[in-house]
Amino acid sequence: MSERYRGFYRVEEVAELLRTTPNAIYVAIAEGRDGETIPPSTKLGRRRLFLKKVVHRWFDDLEDQIAA
Repeated sequence: MSERYRGFYRVEEVAELLRTTPNAIYVAIAEGRDGETIPPSTKLGRRRLFLKKVVHRWFDDLEDQIAA
């Protein structure tokens, strides 16, 4: 796996990728849409993090759904 896809994204970084606000990400998580309208995330301590490889796989799957 590429070094670029190792590690985690923070909520602010995922919001930037999705061209939305961090608050919209938190609302989606609170509404149970984690993994549907936003990539799956995990909570580590007080921080909400997104595994980079999972985020990129989520985007790839979304592209496949749109192309189908």
